[in-house]
Amino acid sequence: MSERKNKFENKQIAVQDIIRLSNMLEEYKGEWLKRASLEQEYNDMTKKDEELKDDITVKLNYDITYKDGRTKKESSYEWFKENIENIELIKYINIDFSLYYYDNSNYTDDHDTHSMSIELDFAEEGYYTDNSHLKITTYSKNMEAETDVLYTQLDNLKSQIVEDEIFNIRNILKFAQILESYRQEWLQKKEIQEKSAQIKVDKKNKYDGLNSYVEYNIVWYDGKDKSERDQKWFLDNLESTIKDIKRIYISYHLSFFDYTNNGMLCTLSSSCSFYLGDDNYDSNTRYSVDSSNMEQEADNLYSKITNVFRDNAVRYDKTIKNRNLRMQSFCIALGIALSYILYIVLKVLSGNFPDFFVNLLANKNVIIFGQWMVAIIAGNVFGLWYMNSLYKPLLPNRKFIGYNANKRESIYKDMVDEYKEDSELQFGKFYDLKARREKIEKIFKYSSIIVLIQVVISIILFLVLK
Repeated sequence: MSERKNKFENKQIAVQDIIRLSNMLEEYKGEWLKRASLEQEYNDMTKKDEELKDDITVKLNYDITYKDGRTKKESSYEWFKENIENIELIKYINIDFSLYYYDNSNYTDDHDTHSMSIELDFAEEGYYTDNSHLKITTYSKNMEAETDVLYTQLDNLKSQIVEDEIFNIRNILKFAQILESYRQEWLQKKEIQEKSAQIKVDKKNKYDGLNSYVEYNIVWYDGKDKSERDQKWFLDNLESTIKDIKRIYISYHLSFFDYTNNGMLCTLSSSCSFYLGDDNYDSNTRYSVDSSNMEQEADNLYSKITNVFRDNAVRYDKTIKNRNLRMQSFCIALGIALSYILYIVLKVLSGNFPDFFVNLLANKNVIIFGQWMVAIIAGNVFGLWYMNSLYKPLLPNRKFIGYNANKRESIYKDMVDEYKEDSELQFGKFYDLKARREKIEKIFKYSSIIVLIQVVISIILFLVLK
């Protein structure tokens, strides 16, 4: 039994990031369920030799003929989707699906070969003498029922579309998707066939009794605590109660008996906890992976979880490190606006002032340096409270480190190391932290432009005024 523990450090973690973690674990769960399913499907198939299909070959080709005589041919649906975007340049399209396999139950009879093919021929108006835009051609050998089902599906789609609208991108892709889906179905059967060839004749199960699931637990501020193994329930509650969530706990569990190794019990489990404290800096994030007889898979899962938030923005970023610059930029920009209002008011009322005051308003130094003094003082008086309110839930905790006797004030220092040890969780009462960060950076962007413009204006005034 081995255990790996860690925590997500110095990251900004929003609900969307937790959903990304959930999707990764759900996909991981599905991978293991698929392994057990393939093993079980093979076991079920080998119970009846007549059900075994061998040498499955499935093809789907797309052939495009252009009006200028050029032709292109590929087997990729994505290629086809991309190349018919300019359909006005296309004269004729052929989609050819073919399938064959051998029935292992009877190699001595003609019935051992099963095959079918379906061709869809799309053409622009006037290509066919009957003015149709689509011809469906089928062939089958020992697969008449399957061919009829697929033909009926294509023919029903054709009957739902007005003839003149068949030769357009949207409708052509509808027909192609039906055949593409059928191809994928048979490719999966081919995968089962190939997997079955790798399993030993003694048919010992490697994933016997496999159990693989993801469990979600949410704790709300009102004390309600609920767990489910349904991702939809989890996603719905994240969306509808994001402001009320205090703790999120996601766990994964895997266990099975490996009878290729004397029935050894193999287990793998992980847990990811996201907990909000009373303050943002009290939040904590933890994750762990435990395993028994699955060391390599445990290392793989541990790495997957570690990497989920690898590219997330760091918590202690420029918004936090350079907050004084951003706060003063806003305050001074606000103060500059207030200084202009004050100057206009004083000029309008200057007729009621003594000559000394009027001359003072015309003084170059008073206009330039006085404006900056007013901007700094007024901006901090009227704007600093707003920036403090924006920053309050974002900042690290502060530690008392001494007292400045000259300034008669206590000295505090940000607890940066402790702040970076955990991540910032953006849900619950801190659901708007990302929006706050974005707002601060937007304010800084425009306020710094205002300050820079005022610096340029001040320099020009200093050079022009006498």
